[in-house]
Amino acid sequence: MKEVIKMPVFSVIIPVYDSEKYVYNAIDSILNQKFCDFELILIDDKAKGNCPKICDLYSKKDSRVIVKHMDKNGGICKARNTGLKMAKGDYICFCDDDDLWHSDLLLNCKAIIDKFNPDMIKFGRELVDIIDDKIIRKSTNEFSEYIYLNSSDKILKNFFDIQKTNVLNNVWNGVYKRKIIVENCMGFNEFMKFGSEDSFFSLDFLIYSKTFYLIPQTLYIHYRRRDHSTSSKFNENKIKSIIKVAEKENYIWEISKSENIGKKIWSLNKYLTNIITSQLFHENCSMPFSKKIQCLSKIRKSAPYNINFKFSLRLIKEIPFQQKLIAFLFYNNHFIILYFISRIFFEVRGDKWKK
Repeated sequence: MKEVIKMPVFSVIIPVYDSEKYVYNAIDSILNQKFCDFELILIDDKAKGNCPKICDLYSKKDSRVIVKHMDKNGGICKARNTGLKMAKGDYICFCDDDDLWHSDLLLNCKAIIDKFNPDMIKFGRELVDIIDDKIIRKSTNEFSEYIYLNSSDKILKNFFDIQKTNVLNNVWNGVYKRKIIVENCMGFNEFMKFGSEDSFFSLDFLIYSKTFYLIPQTLYIHYRRRDHSTSSKFNENKIKSIIKVAEKENYIWEISKSENIGKKIWSLNKYLTNIITSQLFHENCSMPFSKKIQCLSKIRKSAPYNINFKFSLRLIKEIPFQQKLIAFLFYNNHFIILYFISRIFFEVRGDKWKK
């Protein structure tokens, strides 16, 4: 009689690249989980230094650790996609190679799985901003209550409330049923080289989900290091990637058949604000001024921002003032005024990057 091989409950995927200072702690935080039925897939993305050796060391110490050494550096999306192809667990989890898990992350998720069998679980995270190895800011996005949506219709109906929590901005703050990924040939968009891949994956997965669960507690610690992260560096690829995410979210608004245009604009406005304040009009953006204006004009004429009505501030009355002003000027095609207003915001706030 053929022996039945038991598959793990969770497959945890960590792309590893030049994180020698931090990867030990990241891996240890996973191997020290209170719930132990998982496999840990380390994707060595042609890392320099001792990272490849560190990965091999852990695979020899713990049978749950599987290592894949890439032939060449392909970026985080390709690394994660490689991990997805290798994964055997019922659920997929992600961790960045310089982040930390709380010890009860998997235990909390397993309890929810046993009770509700959700397609997608999201949970709170702590964000730690670091410059020159010094912590400059900490913040959390814990929530006041659990959210359980047990049908596709309920997920679409409550999409705006889910988006307001910002849990769809990342993938490492969640657990995803592998069956959904396999059946729908899902993966990470390898065009996205400098960010936005997490939001794109989360939105894509939500489209195919029939059940969604939000755990309000903080279970993940994400470190945003200015010398280690691609999220705070200007790149034209990032602008195009942000637009792709906006298009994906716009598709969800279309299939939800929501008639609340104000909520739609509010939600899509965050991508626009990111493009303007953190990319196009950032002082390190070398793009000529005329090309910046042309870029905004092109975005305005394309979905999801080609809204055919006279934009009114009343539609987004609850948006913070800066975002409201950006939206008003953008939708009324006042791009040059928008540029100079943005420069004033930069001078007043005294920082280069707006998150």
